[in-house]
Amino acid sequence: MEERQKVVEAFNKRWKPDITITCDDGEIISYNMNWILDSEYMNYVYDNFPSPRIRDFIIKEKEK
Repeated sequence: MEERQKVVEAFNKRWKPDITITCDDGEIISYNMNWILDSEYMNYVYDNFPSPRIRDFIIKEKEK
């Protein structure tokens, strides 16, 4: 379980949030949601069921 937590932490560290905020003055809000979300985290860390994104990340990391 600890190894799977490390994989998720490594995945999340690779993505930097792209955040722009839209306000009443016309500024735009956008978010880059590439992080591992709670449901993906729980399925992978506790049930060892990786999402396709996690699986692809693991494969790419092993190829390095």
